[in-house]
Amino acid sequence: MKSGQSLVMPRELPAAWDAVTAALVSPMSTAGQSEESLSHAIALLCSQSLGQCVEGWLLETMQVRLTSAVVPEFWAGLEQPENELEERDRARILLQAFRTLLARLEPFLGGLERLGAWQDEGRGGLLGPGTLGLRERAFSVIRAILLFSPSALLQDRVLEFYSRTLAVHMSQEEEGGGGGGGGGEAALCPGCATPPQQCWCLEALEELQELSHILSRLQLLERVSSEAVTSILHRLVAQRMECRCRGEYEISFLSDFQEWLERVLGWLSRVFVSESGGLCAGMEQGIMPGVPGAGVERGVMVGGPGAGAERNIMAGGPGPGAGAERTIMAGGERAQPGGAVLQRWRCHMQQFFCRIYVNMRIEELFSIIRDFPDSTPAIEDLRFCLERTNQRQQLLTSLKSAFETRLLHPGVHTSDIITVYISAIKALRELDPSMVILQVACQPIRKYLRTREDTVRQIVASLTGDAEGCTDLANELSRADPVTLETQDSEDEGSDPEEWTPDPTDALTDKTGSKRRSSDIISLLVSIYGSKEIFIDEYRTVLADRLLHQLNYNTAREIRNVELLKLRFGESHMHYCEVMLKDVADSRRINTNIREEESRLPEEEQPPLALSAMILSSEFWPPLKEEKMELPPVVCQAMEAYTHRYEKLKAMRTLSWKPHLGSVTLDIELGDRTLTNLSVSPIHAAIILHFQDKSTWSLEELSGVLGVPQEMVRRKLALDEEGDSNTTTQSEQREEKLQLFWAYIQAMLTNLETMTLERIHAMLRMFGATGPVLTEMDVNELQAFLERKPKNQRPTRITTHIGARLVQRVVIYSNLKMASQSQGIQQLLQAEKRAAEKVAEARKRKTRRLKQAKEEAHAEIEQHRLQREKEFKTKEAAALGSHGNSAVEVDKETVHKMGHIQGSFQQNPEAVLGNLLKMQHHPRTLCCGFRRKMDPHVHDQHEHHGTMAPATTMSHGGDHGDHGGSDGANHMMQMTFYFGCKQVELLFAGLVINTPGEMFGACIGVFLMAALYEGLKIGREYLLRRNQVNVRYNSMPIPGSDGTVLMETHKTVGQRMLSLAHLLQTVLHVIQVVISYFLMLIFMTYNGYLCIAVAAGAGVGYFLFSWKKAVVVDITEHCH
Repeated sequence: MKSGQSLVMPRELPAAWDAVTAALVSPMSTAGQSEESLSHAIALLCSQSLGQCVEGWLLETMQVRLTSAVVPEFWAGLEQPENELEERDRARILLQAFRTLLARLEPFLGGLERLGAWQDEGRGGLLGPGTLGLRERAFSVIRAILLFSPSALLQDRVLEFYSRTLAVHMSQEEEGGGGGGGGGEAALCPGCATPPQQCWCLEALEELQELSHILSRLQLLERVSSEAVTSILHRLVAQRMECRCRGEYEISFLSDFQEWLERVLGWLSRVFVSESGGLCAGMEQGIMPGVPGAGVERGVMVGGPGAGAERNIMAGGPGPGAGAERTIMAGGERAQPGGAVLQRWRCHMQQFFCRIYVNMRIEELFSIIRDFPDSTPAIEDLRFCLERTNQRQQLLTSLKSAFETRLLHPGVHTSDIITVYISAIKALRELDPSMVILQVACQPIRKYLRTREDTVRQIVASLTGDAEGCTDLANELSRADPVTLETQDSEDEGSDPEEWTPDPTDALTDKTGSKRRSSDIISLLVSIYGSKEIFIDEYRTVLADRLLHQLNYNTAREIRNVELLKLRFGESHMHYCEVMLKDVADSRRINTNIREEESRLPEEEQPPLALSAMILSSEFWPPLKEEKMELPPVVCQAMEAYTHRYEKLKAMRTLSWKPHLGSVTLDIELGDRTLTNLSVSPIHAAIILHFQDKSTWSLEELSGVLGVPQEMVRRKLALDEEGDSNTTTQSEQREEKLQLFWAYIQAMLTNLETMTLERIHAMLRMFGATGPVLTEMDVNELQAFLERKPKNQRPTRITTHIGARLVQRVVIYSNLKMASQSQGIQQLLQAEKRAAEKVAEARKRKTRRLKQAKEEAHAEIEQHRLQREKEFKTKEAAALGSHGNSAVEVDKETVHKMGHIQGSFQQNPEAVLGNLLKMQHHPRTLCCGFRRKMDPHVHDQHEHHGTMAPATTMSHGGDHGDHGGSDGANHMMQMTFYFGCKQVELLFAGLVINTPGEMFGACIGVFLMAALYEGLKIGREYLLRRNQVNVRYNSMPIPGSDGTVLMETHKTVGQRMLSLAHLLQTVLHVIQVVISYFLMLIFMTYNGYLCIAVAAGAGVGYFLFSWKKAVVVDITEHCH
């Protein structure tokens, strides 16, 4: 009723109100009332706009009844003495409590139904348009009052009851859907855990069905059951997985879980039923957080189960929710089909299984990788589950930690680390075809293998099949795929851009893309060092060691390995190995020829020993171990005879023997037995032959006659040489090559100022030291190499602080210069020590020495002036008048020099003292005006520069006083670009630029020289194209990857050495080399004008001469 509205209350209105309210809550009391009278009462209330009052009255009445009687009665029915009851009785109490609750609320539910029926019959004038809204509000009131503070007792009873009914259902499913009991033979029923005669399985299922109908009638099914069902299913999944999947890697469990899930869904269909007996979809709004379906209405699709989604993931509670898709019809919400409920539970169970399975397999992933390929089913299951969860980062973190703690430590052999790494490559590329997991997780293994000295040797041994128990790499080598490093562009240019997919977010951003990420095992192993040369050199060492040990000329296995490696690494890289195998074949042929020649000799001329030699091409074999020893004379005679016959067979060639390498076959006759066909090393054979001449030898005597140290003789006698290699190891060769760079480092630190580690590395790469060793050595390895040097050999910057007194620097300069140029770092350190001692001594006597030096300098200058004055006066009488003017100029210059020295003595006594000492040692400085007039400002600047230069800077100046009277000795080499025209030396000592005009002329000359250099290169190419002759093509069959035979064509260019064209090319080559080095030296002056002239001349020359440059012929550059 609207406020302020005046209505006339008819006398029939109270009776109509009583009739309508009684019909809603007490239909039995109005059974005798006719429908016409009830319709009249409804019409009367509608005419007075009392429809909303009827709704409010019904809700208020139900709320009062619930609060005062129904809910207290419900909780009182549950609170029974639990200790005295069995599980069966507790289930009945739970069911009876909900029966009573339904009975008390039935009148109100009937009233809601009658309101709906009146609405359908056209009596909607009594009610507003929100009849369905009234129904939802009524059930919301029931849930709010009943479950406002849910009791733990209700949750425990529901959880216990559902757990028992699930056990009963699963036991029936396993028995094929039979009766409730477990049979007479079992001690207890598998369903209800009671003796067979007391089995209540069927009764439990009937009670479950009744309870589900009651909860569905009250729309409490989702709120009461979902949390208990979710908890039960989660616990069962975890237990089942722990019992069946833990430690089992050879069986797939996805199909087994799917079958088990279908049986569980049969039980869920019993739980979630509607009043009509179908599946219940009573999806009520306002679901509490933490129960199934929470958060679904917010549309969140991450973290939990949902309906209809492909991955079936929705955020919120632990189980499938009720807030999913609904069908909206005619002013209200209707329940969706019941199949969607089971589908959501199915999706939720699959999601939970995947999450638990991934967690378990992540813990066991190291063992799974170790057992691969036997663990392939576990990898496939993990891949399936990982695609449906967001646990990639968890997997990466756990796997990297497992590698670092269980694999990457000194207790694990390198071969075992490589074996696990190979298994990881195979397993992880099955788990993640994009190779991102492999790239990130195995990064610690790659870094750790670089620190092991025997990594390359173990990999090469596995490639060639020499490693025990490791045949994976040997099998991989038989494949014809070439090695592709990560730095190479192996992207397929013909691929469809539409098929490109980006890398996952956890991929390393500093690496190449997914198409360039190689999955080949050998390529990944080679990319540990980023260079093929390391593995080629190591294989060359292994091949040489094997050939020198077996000495039987049987190289079939080695030829096969070389051919396979050529397919992997390329023919050019295996050229040295081919030469080594060719040496073996040539040695066998040479030995056969020499033996045939010896067999034709008379018996008295035949050598006493049958000698066979392995003839090696020293330039192609790796460095061999050098050991000096003296062989017995009879062996030396046989070697000389062999050498003589070889020289006859191979003219202009000779042999250089390695007496410590090889094998000797002996027959030893003892007193009681004879030992035949004993194969020993040459030093052992020499020792045995010496005992043939003398029965007793001392260690000192054997050492003297063999020419080897006593320690080596003792070691050889102990027979501990087994396993020794005849070649130097790869690490020894690498260390020996690094020693070559030590001289560069010493020279740089001696002649330059202090340098950072990065600059040293850059300078080594710049100045021609660009062999494979340096290109493979980064800054960290260079630092480790320097740290391995003894302290007395480590580079130290020898310099004196600018604040030190100039007296001490002048005194010790000669010592420092000598040490830096001849005797190395050790003498530099000693010179620095002596300099520090003298500086400390000079500081104590500073005042006295400075005063004394000043007086001595003044006296020397005065004496020198008087002497020169006498000379000028003597010459003046006999010479022209200009001589007198020259004497006056000299006197003026001397007076000016004295005034300058006296004025600046107080400000900088060190510099003044240096000037005085230089004037004392070079008196021609004061009389330079007699021969060549110089600018006094420029002269002073040169004196200061030559005096303050540090002792370790590179000196390019000599005694300038001997070249024109200048005193600017020891100029520091410019290491940065500058623009100037004063004292610029150009290639030769006499070619010095001092004026802008001279600089301009020099730039023109340099410009023309650079242009001539480009023209000379093009001219050589033109001459080469004109003189190409005698082109011949050869074809050679090579086996293909699929067994076919391919023909490879090679081009051969025949030329003559003694020809006019070749002599002309030689002369032009010399001129090109000279010009290129001239341009390089001009550029290294760092003068900006000259550098610009070089660049401009090269550009203009290229523009003028290279527009028709040849494509095939290439003349090697000598200067870049």
